[in-house]
Parts: sequence; C-alpha cells; structure tokens
Amino acid sequence: MDYKSSRGFAMTLAHRAVADIRRDGFRQLRNYVDMCQMLVQQPKIKRFFTDAQKTLEQTDTLYYSLICRLVDQVEEEILCTWGINFVLGGMLFGGTRAKAQAADTGQPVSWLRVGNCADPELPQAVTRAEEEERFAWVLYLEPDTPLDRILDLAFEHPYSAFVLLTDPERLDYQTVAALSRCRNLAVGILLPGPAFSDMARQAVQQLQENRMLYGLVVLMEDGTFDKALDPDWLNLASENTLFCLYARRPGQGEQLSQTLRQNLVRSRGEQRHRLLVLDWDGDVAAINRTICSQAVVDGTALHGAAFPLQI
Repeated sequence: MDYKSSRGFAMTLAHRAVADIRRDGFRQLRNYVDMCQMLVQQPKIKRFFTDAQKTLEQTDTLYYSLICRLVDQVEEEILCTWGINFVLGGMLFGGTRAKAQAADTGQPVSWLRVGNCADPELPQAVTRAEEEERFAWVLYLEPDTPLDRILDLAFEHPYSAFVLLTDPERLDYQTVAALSRCRNLAVGILLPGPAFSDMARQAVQQLQENRMLYGLVVLMEDGTFDKALDPDWLNLASENTLFCLYARRPGQGEQLSQTLRQNLVRSRGEQRHRLLVLDWDGDVAAINRTICSQAVVDGTALHGAAFPLQI
C-alpha cells in the first residue's frame, strides 16, 4: 500500500484514538497500537508499533502526560494531520524509500530536508521531494520574508509535514491566526538561549489561543549548554510548552553536541518535568542511523540561504 492510501486509513485511526482518549483514557489506544502492529507488513513500521506498545505499557512515563496535554491543548485536525504526515509519511515511508535509494546508489539520502522560505526555488524543491516520496521539512521563516511563502507551501502540499522555525517577534496575532489554518504545520519558536523574553511569552500565548502544535527551539553556544538542564529553566519551559529542542548554532563545535546529548538522554529517565526534551543533532542522527548508514539531513534546498541550526 502506498503512502497516500495508508495515510487515509491512519487518519481515521488517529481521529478515533483522540476521541477514545477523551472518553476512556489509554485502554483503546493500546488496542489500536496492537492492531496496527499485527496488520503492518514492513519490518520498519512493525518495529515502530512494537516500540509504541512497550511505551504504552509504562503508565507512569512522561508520554502519558504528554498525550493527555496534546489532546487537550492542540486542535485535533492539526494534531492528527501533522502527526500522520511527519511520522507515517516522513519517517516511515520516507525512510523506507531513502534506504532503498541508498542501496541502489550508495549515495547519501535523507527523509528530512531543510530550507529557507525566502528561497525562490523552495516550492520546486518541495514538489520534487514529494515525487521522491519525501514528505518531512524543517523551514526557516526570516523576519522580512512574506508569510505567503509558507502558507502557499502548506496548502499546496497537504501530504507533507512542515516544521516552521521563526523568531518570536514574527508570531503576532495576525501571523499565528493565518498559520493556524495550516493543518500540516508545527511551529518552532527560536530562542537565543535557555531564557524567555517578553516577545516569546506573547508568541506562546498566541499559539496556545489558536490551539497550534508548537515547541521551543533553543540555540546553544559553548558557554550556555550548562543552563540547558537547569531546573528553574525546565520548569518555566514546561509551563509554556510540551517540547523543547536544543540545537547547535552553525559553526559550533562537535564537543558541545556530545556533551549536551549525554545530559539530555540522562535527564529523560528522570521525568521530573512535564516536558519532552530533544536535541537536534543527536535525535535526528539516531533516526538516520536507524534508517541506514548513508542517511543525512538534506540541506541542498537552501541554495546558500540562511538556516539557524547546524546541519
């Protein structure tokens, strides 16, 4: 079954799962995961549902709290559409196609691509990616780039999933209201370090009022990574979002990434905060290794344009 056919079935299950979580918690959700694990044939997708089964068996984990908050706080159509597009289309189908391509060509491949909304060639790049069954994108919206650039992409490519990185100053009332119409888009609020500005608080308020899927993307430097797991900062972050992604700025050394990764992985087992803490370098690299040894993040669509994260 191809992605678009599988997507329709998955969307139906996703909406039913949301309704069931609202009604009786996670009992029916576990049944759906069990059913999917039995029905799927591809080994990679079967492993995904097997891992999901193990996670759902641990009722005291952070993930139960996250799921409840997601269902409560995020518009259902956004939650289901973006989630299915990114996980099923991007990671599972895109990853499977990338692995097959790498086996044929021996060249680097990617399930995840990055771009800049200001790039005039980006629409063509997204179209080509879909033709190659690549559906996951992380895009940067600069302060002076017209909003229509990302709105047009999201509406014209409903089977793809977009993560939009932008500064909090850009997320005013009109902008967030427009973005909320894009069911296949999540927002990453760029922060220059582990701290909140007044503009970041206002951006969070607008995103919450529009029931959007969003998270914090914290740009780290050598002198700030010690603050990444400061309890006061993590408590503050957890009051404002469900997700916090740490990332190196372009040009930062590899040692920072390794140290941050070690600290973040250790912190996930502690579950002291209602916050899923991720890191761009380590977690994407882990997904790439699962797909194949040639998997990379594809930045060719940037054409020399700016991108705020190390790639």
